[in-house]
Amino acid sequence: MTMAGTPGQQFERVLRYILERTGIRLPETKYKALGDYLSDLGEELDFGAFTRHVEGAGVEGFMDAVTINETYFFREQRHFSLLRSGLLVSLAARSRPLRIWSAACSSGEEALSLAALAWSLLGASGARVYASDISPRMLGRFRNGIYGQGSLREDGRGFHELLEPFIERTDKHLQIRPVLLDSIATRVVNLSDASYPFIPEGLDLVFMRNVLMYMPLETRHRILGTVSDKLAEGGCLFVSSSEIPHLAHPDLALRDNDGCYYFQKKGYEEKRKGMVVTGDSFRKHDLSATPCLTSTGHPPASLPETTAVTPEAATEMPRAISGTYIKAGAELREKVARFATLRLNNPLFEAEGVPEGGPEGNPEGNPQREPAFDAAIHYLEAMYHMNSGNLDGFEAFIRQGETRWGVTSISAYFRGLAASAAGKELAGKVLAEEAYLEALELDGLFWPARLNLAMLLRSNEPQTALKELASCITDIEMYIAGQEFQYQFLLEGFNAKYFLDLCRGWIRKLQSGGAGHGS
Repeated sequence: MTMAGTPGQQFERVLRYILERTGIRLPETKYKALGDYLSDLGEELDFGAFTRHVEGAGVEGFMDAVTINETYFFREQRHFSLLRSGLLVSLAARSRPLRIWSAACSSGEEALSLAALAWSLLGASGARVYASDISPRMLGRFRNGIYGQGSLREDGRGFHELLEPFIERTDKHLQIRPVLLDSIATRVVNLSDASYPFIPEGLDLVFMRNVLMYMPLETRHRILGTVSDKLAEGGCLFVSSSEIPHLAHPDLALRDNDGCYYFQKKGYEEKRKGMVVTGDSFRKHDLSATPCLTSTGHPPASLPETTAVTPEAATEMPRAISGTYIKAGAELREKVARFATLRLNNPLFEAEGVPEGGPEGNPEGNPQREPAFDAAIHYLEAMYHMNSGNLDGFEAFIRQGETRWGVTSISAYFRGLAASAAGKELAGKVLAEEAYLEALELDGLFWPARLNLAMLLRSNEPQTALKELASCITDIEMYIAGQEFQYQFLLEGFNAKYFLDLCRGWIRKLQSGGAGHGS
């Protein structure tokens, strides 16, 4: 293509266009396919002609080049096991027919899996399934209903029998019969759009798996908000297991059923009560008295007034050792962890119940909040900005925190999250890796940073990622065995065992040769 700038700048311009058009931050595993696609368009096509082409007659080829179309029947079988164990029937008890949406359905295996399961449990008229994808060509394949043997894999085998009444087999292909295929409504939907008029209100179940991971923070949060609006009260949202730790929305509660996680839209009473912090990992430290602090419904507290840090001053800043805050040691770290373990959904906190006292040198005895509480509240508010899609606010809180308490493993970890979320492609990845390595230099057992580092490395450096994951497993096992809790406020309601299982799953995936797509 003929565009201004170097080939690298031209490629970056196309990547930005893809992000703006689709909401997708293209993973590096798709760069070659995109480069081949651009080469096929010819050298004389300028950027304006390129955009006209991909928004017109070339839309199907373009979407194929930039989307990840890896799917198969009953993928992540445990999700379907949970639905069959009673969840689907319980949802249907309050709404018939059940309304189900398979978002980003690709060639349709997921939507057909949901339809076959609903048919087996609720009968032919028990559910209405909607399926959407950004790629017209993928939806065309879906409507043809012809699949290869690769659409039936070991994962999902326990449910393949549900398809038997609806398929005709040949030597190489499966043909879905019209009775099931025609029961599913399909439409092209771009999830980055402001609304989805084709998708009805009052949905009972949404599957939106392996798509949000490719989108920047702001886009993810906006989509979660739109999906939440579409869900009925008590409706459920399933995403892939590897996406769960990176998603949060105040209207969606995280549910755990024997290690199978999903989101459920909160009712009024649950939202009014706020978040109650519980967990066996805290009992060793007798944190049962930690107050449940709820949102008052007002905006988050503004940033405290501080003096900007000059580059010269930054080089002289004291640094934290092993994750503790400056000049405080392990005691302050324990207190920060105690306060910071309040769930991120409630970004406003009151001082009631927080230990206060008059320190030496304060003859009037005026109560002063402990520095640990200030630090905990500060970083919780930083995470609130992150989960709310306010990346600028998140980065500002990180800078303010490092100004007040120095560079710590926590602040370096947050810088890694910010760099990953910024959507700056290769530059952002490099900055994120550097930040996670800095966090590990400060605290070698800080396994959340090691896990995120491994996730960044898994596509291009799978062997290094395997080593990091193996170290992560050791660190998490020690963390669990010691009944530790200091990283719990970063885990958004999950227990450490979830991340232990996630590491083991990724090791199996990388050893089998897969890296670029979550599961």
